[in-house]
Amino acid sequence: NLAKGLGLKENQPRDMKQAIIEEKLGVYKTRDWEKYTFFKHWIIFDARKQKLHIVYGMQANDLRMLIGGAKPIDQLTDPTQRDARAHIMNAFSMMNADGSEPRSIDFHSFRGNFTPEFDPRRFALKDSIYAQRLDLLAFLLRNVLYRFSTCLPQINYCEFSVGCGDLSRPWVFAVLTTFSNDKKFNKFHYLVNQNFPWLKTNGFEKSIDYRFLAGFNRRVSPISSACSTDKSLDFLNEAPSYAIHLILREFYQSKNQRETIIFTEQVKQLKKLEKASKNTDDFYHWVVGLDLLGDELGYPYCPFVACEFLRFIRDARQANSAFGTRIHSGENVPFARPELPGYHLFAAHMYILYRCLAFLKKELGSNIRVGHGIAFDKLLSIKNYKFRKSSVLVAEIQANAKKVFSSIPFEPGEVKFGTENST
Repeated sequence: NLAKGLGLKENQPRDMKQAIIEEKLGVYKTRDWEKYTFFKHWIIFDARKQKLHIVYGMQANDLRMLIGGAKPIDQLTDPTQRDARAHIMNAFSMMNADGSEPRSIDFHSFRGNFTPEFDPRRFALKDSIYAQRLDLLAFLLRNVLYRFSTCLPQINYCEFSVGCGDLSRPWVFAVLTTFSNDKKFNKFHYLVNQNFPWLKTNGFEKSIDYRFLAGFNRRVSPISSACSTDKSLDFLNEAPSYAIHLILREFYQSKNQRETIIFTEQVKQLKKLEKASKNTDDFYHWVVGLDLLGDELGYPYCPFVACEFLRFIRDARQANSAFGTRIHSGENVPFARPELPGYHLFAAHMYILYRCLAFLKKELGSNIRVGHGIAFDKLLSIKNYKFRKSSVLVAEIQANAKKVFSSIPFEPGEVKFGTENST
């Protein structure tokens, strides 16, 4: 995970990874470095999965020493420690190379690189920490709630997207509900005062109601024998008609209560979540919807259209009528001018998203949200080029946008439909 966090290639030999990591962290520039063996085999307890593992790596205390302890980066006088701190800061957030706050040009450099720059790189070390110390996950939640409580105007309600795997684990679920303002929903809070003093609060959390959305990764298994998962964008570019056919086939399967074909991995996760919902009395008090997450580039497909998901959502609405879905879409999609050859890729991607949203609205009616949706604004505001074959797809979206999107909130920002807006 440290190698992932520092942006190293996973297929490199372990010794090569270690050498590069030690160079980035300035190990060889420390005094008497030969006396220290930072990398060893360790036995750790994975609190997330409740298992013991043998791992190869370094302790947090050693890493803390190499990056200059608790001093802010601007107070570090040792350039080696400053560089090491910058590397570690970039392992958690998309920062400037020297660890300073990112500028617009830095965000441009990450454009189209959700994978691997954001996920798994920026999540690798976080996952490693949370897996061993679930109390630190609660500590992060505590700090976020504190920040929300100090906002002006104050935030009274918020939703966090949490991986469906964690919400399916009762012990993780209990930790995530630590700061409930209703003690009957809290199973971990009684341990805080005696065993976790750093999680104590001053009552600020009582002013905030927070809930969870169960996050599902949008990446699908290879949908063509000639195309691997890392070639999904090429597949969509070279065979857009077939990609559209695949999602239309999913609609047919769903309408006829037949099992999904391309969303099998997501359905496996859903079954675990469904089992957890039956074993947890207050599950639908906390989990108020589903969230589609992950790298959108090459993956416009939405698993929530499968009959297995629709059935789960309808059952969930028996317990919570407001149970809904949020689909992150229209964000990491490169826009191409209509006169360029790559325009058909953009049009096909957006058409699949549009058809998924239209299908969900028809089947579920309400409580559907879109995260971001910026690309829809571009698509609906441009003149449709009739000389392109893909103009048929764009024309359908533009003709039906008002009908489909009028009751679907886009967050944040707005999408315009002629003279009317939907926010």
